[in-house]
Amino acid sequence: MLWISKLFIEALEGNPMQEKIPSLIAVRLQDGLHGLYTDGNGVVHLPFKRDDKDRNTLHFSLNCVVGNHVYGTFTEENPDGSLSLGNKGSVVILSPLNEMPVPAGFNQVDTWFRLSAEKNADGTLVRSLPVGRATVVAPQGTQIPGGVNALFYDPAGGVAARDAVVSDYFAQAGVPQYETSLRSWNCDSEGEARIWAKNTAKVLYPDHAINIHCDMHDSSIDNVIESFGAGGLLPNFRGGNRLYETSTGVDASRLEVISARATKKIAQITEFLKTAPDIDRSLPFYEHLIAKENAYLAEARILDAKLEAEQKPSIIQSALSEVRGQGAFFLQSSPNSTEHIQMTANELAGSLVRGEIESSRKIWRSGMSDQWETVKKSDVGRALGYDFEYKKNPVPPPPPPGASYQDAPQPVAAATISNPSAQASKPPVSASHWMPSPSLGSFFGAKPFAATEGPNLAASTNNTTSEMKRRTPKPS
Repeated sequence: MLWISKLFIEALEGNPMQEKIPSLIAVRLQDGLHGLYTDGNGVVHLPFKRDDKDRNTLHFSLNCVVGNHVYGTFTEENPDGSLSLGNKGSVVILSPLNEMPVPAGFNQVDTWFRLSAEKNADGTLVRSLPVGRATVVAPQGTQIPGGVNALFYDPAGGVAARDAVVSDYFAQAGVPQYETSLRSWNCDSEGEARIWAKNTAKVLYPDHAINIHCDMHDSSIDNVIESFGAGGLLPNFRGGNRLYETSTGVDASRLEVISARATKKIAQITEFLKTAPDIDRSLPFYEHLIAKENAYLAEARILDAKLEAEQKPSIIQSALSEVRGQGAFFLQSSPNSTEHIQMTANELAGSLVRGEIESSRKIWRSGMSDQWETVKKSDVGRALGYDFEYKKNPVPPPPPPGASYQDAPQPVAAATISNPSAQASKPPVSASHWMPSPSLGSFFGAKPFAATEGPNLAASTNNTTSEMKRRTPKPS
């Protein structure tokens, strides 16, 4: 690689890349022009044209045309072997590297750049990448915007015709062109390619080299930011699913997982902005990305509260069915009344959801042998709504539908739900009387789901179940 040695010698002499044609050419394959244009200075810009709105990088190879491999298809010919506009790889962008911005990642077969971003008056973002005096290689008949250098090939000749034009460009420029393997030029091993990338980045970008990723995109912070976020979990949430199944098969709170993802992504972007090279031109996009993650989290909280309100009656009714005893429930009409209301589990659940039952009123059922205060503090009690915000502002209680007023039968154990200190003298009871079923326990367990995923979450959930099995209620 004598030309690289020459480049390093010139750099050390303080005169890097002063040749008429730069020694490194960035090469990008596309299926069309994607709206490319020139500005008033003759600089070609490649607009952002992808469905993946979180992606903020455009990728190039250096002095080579990448071929198809197991990780991607970059060129697709028609069945007859032709290559038409619209086919992958039908358009090639060739740009002198020294006319492009500082790259985010730098290596022989995958060098990528972050897009410039500008915010319109309506708040929408316009993103593009300036690629200097780029040359476009396209099928004959392609309409090229004015001011853009262009070379054409016969589409009937397919990839061979395209590559011949590209090779002629390199020959005319006096720049070497290389064949590629999966992660490097054929003439270098992967290890040699990484060393080359690090050394060359130091020469070309001495002020930024320490923050340029000189390896493949899949190990970069850009890949993390582009592929990790909370938005993908919202569609099922909007459809009414409050639970998220992790990779270990554990059901977790979807809100907790969204919160963890959004918080992590915001923290990663914030940290990344402190060191990313040439980031000012991209800053509006990353500010937009942070705002979007916050919006996802806000929507998730609203959805969770809405679904909780909708699902609460059935959850409470299921929890009430776990209360030891038989038949209907009896609710004291008022805190000091001797009259009681007979209610079904469904009616009592509805009153609890609506916040119609003061905490000092007695509730029991025939055969109940434990104190209501103990139930209230248990997992069943939590399912009955005693830890939820809406209990703070109860609605004036209308008579429950279908409730019949009558002289209440003498309860086996009149379980009060008054101040916990008033129950301090009462003996403890067996936890087995009040333990919810496994399905209920997994829904409103003793502790909230941890804000994580994978093995840690599984461990958290398993520990919760074990604690539920071990727990013996203390005297109220």
